Amino acid sequence: MIKFDGRKNPGTLWNSIKKDNLYKLWNRMSSGSYSPPSGTEGEIPKGDGRMRPLGIPTVSDRIAQQIVKVLMKRHYLYIFLVLFLIFGCHKPTSGQLQNGDIIFQTSRSSQSAAIQIATHSKYSHMGIIFIKEEKPYVYEAARTVQYTPLKQWIDRGIRKHYVIKRLRNSDKVMTAQAVEKLRTVAEKLREKPYDLTFEWSDDRIYCSELVWKIYDRGIGIQVGKVKKLHDFDLSNDVVKNKMKERYGDQIPLDETVISPGDMFSSKLLKTVLEE
Repeated sequence: MIKFDGRKNPGTLWNSIKKDNLYKLWNRMSSGSYSPPSGTEGEIPKGDGRMRPLGIPTVSDRIAQQIVKVLMKRHYLYIFLVLFLIFGCHKPTSGQLQNGDIIFQTSRSSQSAAIQIATHSKYSHMGIIFIKEEKPYVYEAARTVQYTPLKQWIDRGIRKHYVIKRLRNSDKVMTAQAVEKLRTVAEKLREKPYDLTFEWSDDRIYCSELVWKIYDRGIGIQVGKVKKLHDFDLSNDVVKNKMKERYGDQIPLDETVISPGDMFSSKLLKTVLEE
């Protein structure tokens, strides 16, 4: 049994290492034949005066442990970085997406707060995804109806948060013919100006109206319940002020409206990606 008084004796153990011994250790570890030798049991004093047993590895085993520690640290650091790049700063790719997927975000526009309050939904903007030349684009009603690269679209939203949804039965419904029908309807609405007054016509188009009409006219699926303007919560001052700005005193309360929130809550959709 060895006893320690707590004082260090620098270099004593390491001075016993010889070059040949390091080579033998490396050879055994690299071949997988290394087996740690038996250590020594010692004692160290505790605060109450009693002694506590302490296992003391051999010098070679200390070196082996340190090598494993360094290698594992590097290995798991690499794994952590890879996982972070995949999941921590994740952006969807065209391989994960399908034509017809519907994407939602919280817009930074001046009308976003009013839309959120009136519809009781955090989402105030949306679009439909189409793959073009193996790259994902969001077909949206912005200043005009247009294609926007997916990353650019995501970057515009608050905190770059987005949710992508898909028809629950998309594996049966989204045939090549169905996708082509969606594209055909979409092209007919391309470059239409944005509709600031949310009218149910094709002269001007707003975001959720665009996606709803593409699905309805393309494949006969109505995503979300269409309402009248008076069905929304118009009591908040933020909403009142925005409506006053857009309509003056002639508010079209009987206007047909489809909101991003109602499409987001549709039971026909399932969430496939969220960031």
